[in-house]
Amino acid sequence: MDIISKLRDEFNNKYTNSSKIKNLVEKLENGDVEYGQAHEFAIELGEMLANVFKENLSVDMFPDGKISYGIADKILNETLGKNYDLISDYSRDIQTIINKKAGFNIKCVRAEKNQSRIDNMVKKVSDDNFENVQWMFDEPVKNFSQSIVDDTVKANADFQYKLGMQPKIIRKSTGHCCDWCEALVGEYDYPYEVPPDVYRRHRFCRCTVEHRPGGKKVGTNIHTKKIMNSQEDIDERIRRYEKEIKENEITREKRKSERIKKSEEFENNKKATHLASKRIQELNEVEPSITSNLKEISKKTNGKMVGLEYRLKSKESLTRKILSDAKEADISLESASKNIKDILRYTIVYDEKDFVKSYFDVIDDFNKKGYNTIRIKNTFKDGQVYKGVNTIVDDGNGNLFELQYHTPKSIEVKEGGLHTLYEQQRILDKIKDIDEYNKLKNDMIELSNTIPIPDGIERIK
Repeated sequence: MDIISKLRDEFNNKYTNSSKIKNLVEKLENGDVEYGQAHEFAIELGEMLANVFKENLSVDMFPDGKISYGIADKILNETLGKNYDLISDYSRDIQTIINKKAGFNIKCVRAEKNQSRIDNMVKKVSDDNFENVQWMFDEPVKNFSQSIVDDTVKANADFQYKLGMQPKIIRKSTGHCCDWCEALVGEYDYPYEVPPDVYRRHRFCRCTVEHRPGGKKVGTNIHTKKIMNSQEDIDERIRRYEKEIKENEITREKRKSERIKKSEEFENNKKATHLASKRIQELNEVEPSITSNLKEISKKTNGKMVGLEYRLKSKESLTRKILSDAKEADISLESASKNIKDILRYTIVYDEKDFVKSYFDVIDDFNKKGYNTIRIKNTFKDGQVYKGVNTIVDDGNGNLFELQYHTPKSIEVKEGGLHTLYEQQRILDKIKDIDEYNKLKNDMIELSNTIPIPDGIERIK
């Protein structure tokens, strides 16, 4: 079971079996409510989630004892998002009942999720030792949960104020508060009397913030052109407000998708870079020996080695290839990394007239050294985009490298005009830019057709 599923199941089990939650839900269903119950509900869920984290997260669960950004993003957005849904719905339903009891048939609105606060928590816990950030999965989780009620209070006070009503904000202490909290206790007319910090809370703060619907103003609403606080006016304002909420929800979902995509890209890049470094490090250990053998064989067979300075792919280039191969073949990054066989690559150039004989001379020398050519691709044929012989060689110890065989003309074309055309084609979309793609392909074939084909080339297969 993955970590997200485990946390979800543990939380759902605690929620289902909580007698306190059952009692609070029953009171809501019976209409026996007061605002303090919303805070009780939020505190209970915050403590519940903090306990789930405490019981199920440990330093040995994460590579190097650190939570990656991607994992932190998934954990906190999934769990805090669930708390937001439960608490905001419960708070909204309580506010709706309180509205009705006060004689206002106005449904409550749902506060927006404080995504920026979740994102900040994700950043704080990412890529640090779990032991250093473990506290973030405790009190900040409880604080965030209770803040959902505060946000609901503010959203509904603002909504009713825009309806022309005169709501009040009430902050209460638990009786064991600090001087800062005590200074905020009171009843305030919204919005002008409300202190800027009335919705804020420090760590371990359990003060409550409530909203009480107030009387209505009279007159004509300049926006709806209806009599202020008439049912028509209220319906129109609600319609506008719900439209705004819906648009905001669409925007949030879009940002969420973008955030998840960026998170996945970040994690994949990080993983691909690690895999690239590992593969390069492995080949770095055997490269000097392989290079020395190839230089010896090339000299013995009258060949010329070219491009030796590029014999080892750079970490950046290999990282890009791992990512692109994984995406194109729909395979894991690990599989893509293992499938790449040209991280170490060489090129030998032979005269056209001796090309085939020289190729088989190299094969003979390889056999003597225990090298084995495991793949051969001969494209010295008419109508090919690229002409050359590409092989994959095993050094006898499982280390693979690519060896290309070229004539002077084929290497000249490859590194000259053919490379330029290929780079132009590479950035095109094979479907959207099909005409331009095929034109460049035909241009490359035409260019490659200028390369003479060595006699007896059909023997290489």
